[in-house]
Formats: sequence, structure tokens, C-alpha cells
Amino acid sequence: EYEKESPKQRPFDWQNVLDDMKKKGKANDPSSGAELVGKPQPGGLSPHILEPSIAQVQIDEYPDEVQLLGFFGKDQGKVKIDGTEVQVKSWAEDKVVCNLPRTGNAGAAGDVQVFVRDLKSNLRTISLWNLTIR
Repeated sequence: EYEKESPKQRPFDWQNVLDDMKKKGKANDPSSGAELVGKPQPGGLSPHILEPSIAQVQIDEYPDEVQLLGFFGKDQGKVKIDGTEVQVKSWAEDKVVCNLPRTGNAGAAGDVQVFVRDLKSNLRTISLWNLTIR
């Protein structure tokens, strides 16, 4: 938040942020030359992410699932689609799989967001198309 990216970007994990800072020459103190080094706190309450981040949303209609790819941390949080919490089937640091309600039910389409403790991800949208074919 100190120097916001332009255009605005989704959150990234702290390792990628630190790598980006190094590429841009922002990880060294100009007066002392000290280098910023980041390390996760072992056993700490931190989810080891700055914020959860959804890079991609993939829909698999046959098993009624939505797969979220991105950065989510080790600790399972919750997922909401259009404000409705959906059941998480599996949680990994880089992939979350949830039940996707059928069309006509709450949570079948709309903005998708991941919540881990008090952290919120960027929004991604699941679109729903209604049309008549003759």
C-alpha cells in the first residue's frame, strides 16, 4: 500500500512481493545497504499470505464444482459466491475446490471471494448466461 501498483493488481504472496521489490531496487536501504529479508513465523498465527488471491476460476459443471487457483494460505477459510457461503471440498495453498450450486440457487453465479481469518481476496466473477435457442 506504500507505493500502489498502477494499474491495480490482485494480491500476491509475500515471496513474490519481495522478489518484485528486489527487481525494482526497493529491498535495500539506500543509506546502509541493508537488505530486506522475509521469513515466515514458524508456528505463528499468520496465514503466510498478505491476502488471499484468486488468479483463476475454473468451472466444472458435471460434478458441480468451482476450482479457484491462486494464493490462499495453509489455513482453510471460506468461499462466498454472490454473498452466499459455499461448501469447500478441498483446500490447498494454491487451489480451493468448492461445490457450485445449480442455476437458480443462491451462489450459482456472481462475485467469488475467499476469506481467511480477517483477510479478503480480490473478486472474480462467475457469469451466468440465459438465452433462448431456436
